[in-house]
Amino acid sequence: MLGVRGSIVVPCVGSVFSQVVEPRGVADPVAESFRSLCKVLEMLQFVNEGFVSPDELRRAIVSHLECYQRAYAYLSWTYKFHAALHLWLQLLRKGLLIVLFTLERRHKLIKRYVHADRRNTKSFERGLIEEVTLQHLFDMRTKWWKGSLEATRAPSIAVRDALVDAVIGDVACVQVASQGHLPSGHSVHVGDVVAVELNGNHVVGELWLLATLTDMDGVESDVACLSVWPRTGGTRSCRDFTIHDNSPTYVPLHAVRFSLIYCMNAQKTLASCIIPLPLRSCRFA
Repeated sequence: MLGVRGSIVVPCVGSVFSQVVEPRGVADPVAESFRSLCKVLEMLQFVNEGFVSPDELRRAIVSHLECYQRAYAYLSWTYKFHAALHLWLQLLRKGLLIVLFTLERRHKLIKRYVHADRRNTKSFERGLIEEVTLQHLFDMRTKWWKGSLEATRAPSIAVRDALVDAVIGDVACVQVASQGHLPSGHSVHVGDVVAVELNGNHVVGELWLLATLTDMDGVESDVACLSVWPRTGGTRSCRDFTIHDNSPTYVPLHAVRFSLIYCMNAQKTLASCIIPLPLRSCRFA
């Protein structure tokens, strides 16, 4: 629904408007139109995760179209403006919004098979099905096939000992990774600044480590290690934190909610983090 660039730019620009433009009392119709557009785009990023109701989406889209009309009249008015009014109804009836049809998302892959240079027609169908199946398995990357963590490897002795000391009970095997997938479908990387649900509150910190622990019964559990940053202020959409390299905190991987867009001061002692729409009403420690 939104590309990688859009998912980064929209929250950043929206934060500038909420912290710089709005406090100055700028009520220009063009500014109002853009702010309402940012609100709609942020909703569309999380609509399929159940954080946005059909009625909330309908009100946001109608508000944006009304703001756009006040700012530009009917200049550049296209069919997409009308089509946007059907999104909330699709969400109401189907429970999700289709981002792109498969052929649109994977057009290069489709062309690969359509234009395959196959001269041997005797085993054409068999070879085609084999390639499609293997590509499908490679792209799915779900827990039953590859696990929540990507490219796991054996840790160093120091890291393994630290993990064993931090986890209650014996551990038969430890594997670490630099990238993992959250239940929501988002991915996280070591070094990201993440929002984590911890003891009923939310905290923010730097992700230090991702690991899969296997106990003596063969049960696997994915954990994340992070340094927690205390909150110092900010607004609902952009909050400030003190950067701490304190003792590591271990949480289940599913407790990690989102990777955050952030910036640091020159001394790297303070960080301002843009809070995703689903977490703006949550309390941060």
